[in-house]
Amino acid sequence: MHYTGTIWRPPYEAGSLLIEVTAGCTHHKCKFCTLYDDLPFQFRMSPLTDIEADLQEAQYQLHERSSRVKRVYLVGANPFVLQFKRLKEISELIHQYFTECETIGCFAR
Repeated sequence: MHYTGTIWRPPYEAGSLLIEVTAGCTHHKCKFCTLYDDLPFQFRMSPLTDIEADLQEAQYQLHERSSRVKRVYLVGANPFVLQFKRLKEISELIHQYFTECETIGCFAR
């Protein structure tokens, strides 16, 4: 799985499959926030090839344990900043590998 820096997720996403689609924060100016200070860049999008590779790996690992994925959580400070076309491509990849997935969540600024 491709993860950059520390992975942050809400406690209620503990049972979700975590897929990194962005790293860092688009804003990155909050005086109180140090969540992404460990990254050598401010913000980047994950390549679709990395996202698909992570979905393939998760599918293989979860199939071995007979686990089902009902929710996928898109990791990154602000995946909702991605253009609709990109989010649609990601959601189609998720459905391709996890047809039983019912919902997709993410942080949104």
